[in-house]
Parts: sequence; structure tokens; C-alpha cells
Amino acid sequence: LDNQIDVKLSYPEKATPGSKVAVTINLKSAKEKKPHAGEVTLWLVDQAVLALGKEQRLDPVPDFITDVASRLISRDTRNDVIGEIPFSENLGGDGEGELEEEADLLDKVTVRRDFRAVPYFNPSITIPASGSATITVQLPDNLTNFRLRAKAVSGSERFGVGTGMIAVRLPLIVQPALPRFVRPGDEFIAVGIGRVVDGPGGTGSAEVRTNGIKAMGATTFKIDWKPNEPQRVELPVQVMAPVYDDRGNLTNTEVLF
Repeated sequence: LDNQIDVKLSYPEKATPGSKVAVTINLKSAKEKKPHAGEVTLWLVDQAVLALGKEQRLDPVPDFITDVASRLISRDTRNDVIGEIPFSENLGGDGEGELEEEADLLDKVTVRRDFRAVPYFNPSITIPASGSATITVQLPDNLTNFRLRAKAVSGSERFGVGTGMIAVRLPLIVQPALPRFVRPGDEFIAVGIGRVVDGPGGTGSAEVRTNGIKAMGATTFKIDWKPNEPQRVELPVQVMAPVYDDRGNLTNTEVLF
């Protein structure tokens, strides 16, 4: 206990994409429970990344306090005539490598663009003598669970680690149900399916905006949101004649719910 320090992280358990959250770091000695100054490395990482493999040990104390032991290694080198042969990976195929995957069409129209597996990493956060410091973290647009990891040092002989999790959620999501291909003059029903993801339901509204498409009805709707019950928003539309910009490029046709 003389070489350990308690690291406590205070933060909101839930947040929305793109929001700013405050993370408070508190350091106390594990034995006396008194505030201590120190230095902390803090980072957030997507839970999906940690699921790809086994996470390394976070507690730094064993790296500094080790058992003193004597070891003897015996090795027979009489058969090492050639020596070590480095392993060379054979990729196979024609040697050209795989072609880069084409970008998804949705990447060009999605509103949320900031997706990062590690949205925050700070290798050196100074903790004053009060034992507490607060930092602000800007979250990306990921809808996931971010794991908090903190390693702390206080003086030359106290070390500690702290963990946590922030769930990033949207309380309401809408999924469009649109035809993949249309021609000028076509008429179809633009459908958006909304549902409550987090929290209670209630009275709400929906709006549909179009670009290059003519709305053939009211574009605003009143909706009674209910948990675990999808709600449909339907709007008859007609595809207009193609519109070109000054350079002769065809402009986008969009339906936004």
C-alpha cells in the first residue's frame, strides 16, 4: 500500500455524439487516503478496439516493484550452423497487393463525419497538491462505449491506475427507406423510420427537406414517440429534371429527415 495511489475518475456515464464532457481526476494515497499531487496519463479508447485482443496490464506497480531472483539459462548452440533465419511473410497473389476499398456512398452525404477510435490521449496531466484536476474531452461522432484509462504517478514511489466507461448514445435515430435508383419524372414515397433508442417517449415532430425532388404533401409531421415502437414518416415526392452547376456537373438529389 505504501507504493500505491488510488485514482478516481468522475465523469457523466452517458453523453451524445460530438458533445464535450468533463472528466475529474482525484488522487489519494491508498493507505492514508490523503490527497496527493502527481502526474496522470489519460486516454479514451473505443470498446470495440479493446475487443480485438487482450488488453495489457494497466497496473504499473509490478513494473517498478519486482521480486529479486537469480536465474540460470542453459543453451546448446552446437547445431546453430546457419544461425537465425528471419521470418519473411509471403503475401501471395500477384504481388500487387489488395486494391483500396472504394469509399462508401454514404460518406459523401452523412452529417456525422468525425469517427475516431481514440478520441483523447494526454500523456501528462499535472495534478496539484489538492489531489484533483478537471479536463474537458471533446467526443467524436461514434455511437459506442468509450473506455477510460488512466495511469498515475505521485512522487517517485507511488503509482496507480483508474478505469471507467462513457456510453455515447443518440436518444432518437431515423433510418431512411428510399429506392436505390430513380429517373426524372418518377414518383415514389420517401419513408423515414424513427425509433427511440434511449430514454422515454413523448410528443414530438418530424420534418423532411428535399433537394432536387418535389415534395407532394406536407413536410412536417406530429409524432407520438413510444419506446420500442418504430414510427414511420411518409412523404410522396417527384423527381425533378436534372440540374447542373456552372461546371456542368450534376447536382445531388437528397432527402433529409
